[in-house]
Formats: sequence, structure tokens, C-alpha cells
Amino acid sequence: MVNRWKDSATCGTREIEVQKDLRALTGDVIARTAFGDEFKQAHAIFELLLEQSKMNAQAMRTFYIPGSWYLPTPFNRKYKRLNKEGDRLFKELIEGQDIGLSQQYGILELMLSENRKAKSMSTQDIIDECKTFFAAGYSTTSLLLSWATMLLGMYTEWQERAREEVRDVLDGGPPTFENLNRLKTLNMILNETLRLYSPATLTMRKANEETKLGNLTVPAGTVVEVPIIAIHHEPEQWGDDVHQFNPGRFKDGVSKASKHPMAFMPFGHGPTMCMGMNFAMIESKSALAIILQNFSFVISPTYKHSPQCGVTLGPEHGVHIILSKI
Repeated sequence: MVNRWKDSATCGTREIEVQKDLRALTGDVIARTAFGDEFKQAHAIFELLLEQSKMNAQAMRTFYIPGSWYLPTPFNRKYKRLNKEGDRLFKELIEGQDIGLSQQYGILELMLSENRKAKSMSTQDIIDECKTFFAAGYSTTSLLLSWATMLLGMYTEWQERAREEVRDVLDGGPPTFENLNRLKTLNMILNETLRLYSPATLTMRKANEETKLGNLTVPAGTVVEVPIIAIHHEPEQWGDDVHQFNPGRFKDGVSKASKHPMAFMPFGHGPTMCMGMNFAMIESKSALAIILQNFSFVISPTYKHSPQCGVTLGPEHGVHIILSKI
């Protein structure tokens, strides 16, 4: 991706749309990490998941009639066809790993290795886990990077502060696990991006027993939606500048950035919080550090700010920037 951007900016500056490239980058990372370098079906699954995500968003914006999922409508037939094709691709991959056709060693192989001992998961269980890991690691991380690029293109003073930090800490070298932990400014920028434009806009919890929330009684078995995006934009928690991009609010850490220490929840909270949180943050910091090492950029006049909320929160028209090589 970096080499392609360099080639496109050979004459000084160039306008590019970054969301598609960032989606390809995070997809490649998750495919290699989870399923090995030779996962050639990755692109096909990306397309399937992207199409299903669009259909999920469309379904969320329509009135749901109980039982309508079972009707043979064009929408339902297409969705089930995509789901069946995704299952087929993952099943081929799993069976190839299980009989030793693949020499790659990734998260899937670790899962299969443990399951050979415990026999606790069916093939469909493993397929479902693969889908979750693939979709979560691919879509949400690319959206975080897209929104961060947009904000740094608008607030170039923060872009320059982050670049100076990257220069000082990395000293021209590649990001490593050790030096990424020293990129405090970049970490603040990513946290503020997650606050303003959290890819996951809500999470859900089920009450295992009757629970009191203030004066409200929640019966056992009730599913409660937690509106992450609303909590992240609550002035009582974040102050009068709640709608402004201010990474400095995270200078003393996440727990002290808001009035309540748990008001920041882009990955959820508790035992069921996102298992990919650390992976996503390391990947995002690595990608942004490399971009800042090689390029400066500003938001393009053609950029249209239109956050679109479906299953995730993304820029409806992409993120257009004016790119310059350093």
C-alpha cells in the first residue's frame, strides 16, 4: 500500500481515497494472522462479508415483521446464498488445515489443535468463530484507520505532533511491539477517534436475573442495548467540548478522560469485551506510524462528511485526502 501511494504521488501531491486501501490492508493482516499466508480465498470472503454487512445495515433500517426471515423474498434468498457460500469457503479452509494440506500456522491452526484434544467444537462452531474473527478484525479496524486519517487530515497540528513522536521513537525503523508502546500521542489520537467515531455504535447485554438500574427494573432474560456512540457524546461525561477532536483529554489515560471511568467503551467492558482489542490497537498504531513516516496529508475539498450508521459507523462517501511524500 505504501509503495502504491508513493508511486501515485511521484509528481508531488495526489488526491486519493484511502478507505478502500485501508480495508485491503486490514483484510490482508487478518487473513495472514488468522489463517496463514496462503489463504487465497481471503478476497472472496472479504467481498461476501462486505455485501452481507451492507444487507445487515439495510435490514436494520427497515421495519421488522416477526417471521419475515423465513419468507422466500429476494433479500432473504440472497442473504442465505451469501451465508452458504461463506460457510463453504471456510469449510474448505478448515478441512485443508485439519488434514495437513496447509503448512501455515495461524489462529485457526491453534483453534483446530486445541479442538483435536478437547473435541468441544463442531465444524459449524469453528466456521462461526472464523466469521466473527474475520469480520471484526477486518471491518472495524479499517474504519478506525479511515476515521483517524480523516481527523489527522483536518487537524494537521495533531498530525505533525504524531509524526514528530514517530520520528523520535522509531528513528526511521519499523514499528515493533516495544516501540509502539511508547507512541503516547498516537495512542491518544486513536482513543479520541474511537470516542468520536466508534465503529461499533452499540453493544448488548442480557440480564441473567432481575436487575435494578436506578428506578428501572430490568426483568430476567431482557436484552439491553448499550448505546456506545451516545455515551461517547455525553457532555456530562466529557465536558463542553464533547463534539470537538481533542486527543489531549486522554493524556492521563482512558480511565481519567471522562467523569465516569467506564464511559469510554469502544470495545465494550467486562468479561465479554472484544477479544481483539489489543490486536486492533497494535495494528492501527503500526499502520498509522508507517503512513506518518512516509507521507503528510490534508483532507481534500472533495471530501463529504457523511457518517453512515448501519452495523458499524463508516464514512458513506469514503475519505479523500491530498497526499504528499515526505
